[in-house]
Parts: sequence; C-alpha cells; structure tokens
Amino acid sequence: MERIKKLLHGQNFSDFTAKKKEHDLLQKILLSNVSKKFKEKIFAKNILNHTLLIEAENSAVASQLKLVSSEIIEKINGSSRLENKIEKIKINVSILHPKNPKRNIKKIPSTANQTLQELKENMSDSPLKNIINGLFKTKK
Repeated sequence: MERIKKLLHGQNFSDFTAKKKEHDLLQKILLSNVSKKFKEKIFAKNILNHTLLIEAENSAVASQLKLVSSEIIEKINGSSRLENKIEKIKINVSILHPKNPKRNIKKIPSTANQTLQELKENMSDSPLKNIINGLFKTKK
C-alpha cells in the first residue's frame, strides 16, 4: 500500500492531483453560489476560455439554471477564489441511462413446463412458437 501512495505522490501524478484539486474547488464554488434546489442536480465540469461548463441532471434543471446564470456569474466573479473570471456559462444535459435490472427468474412448476412443451410441439411456425422455443434453450 505504501508503494502505491508513493507512486501517486510522485512527479508523474502531480498533474492529476493538481487538476483534481482545481476541479474540487470549482465544484465547491459552484455549489456555494447556487440555491439548494440545484445542489444535487448539477456538476461543474471545467472552465475553458472564461466559460464555465456545467452538467445538469435533466433539461428542466438546465433551463432553470440558464435563467439564473447571470446571477451565478456575478456571485462567482464576486468571490476572489478563482483566478480566471467567468464570462458565460454553458450548460450540458447529462443523459443518465438507468440500469435495466434483470427480472427475477421465477421457478416454473414442472406441470407448466410440460404443458408449454406440448403446446410448442403442436403449434405451427409463428412468432409465439419462437418465443416459447426460446424459453427452453439448453445452456451451453
């Protein structure tokens, strides 16, 4: 564990730690200058060419944040914690892909399995037969 700590504090990773500290300060400044309703829904990304890049949780938050962006710029520029002054704010909407939880597989009684097998054998080729056939694929 000590070797990893020495490696992370070495010269190779000093740029990464400085960038992380800068980003943490930017996030802290942003959250201290917005109202409570935005605090858990926005994320400061970076400052590029005097433009603060913010990522919003959804489009509703982004549009509300856009309405108060001039006030946020004044508050952030009023505090002397940042070296560069901000001229504008660019807000991106982050698209969250909810994880599709796998359905709980329920045990099917053997009588139901037997009935489905018989139904599958008696059916003509159809999409329903393909679905039922997919239920009984053998595991490899």
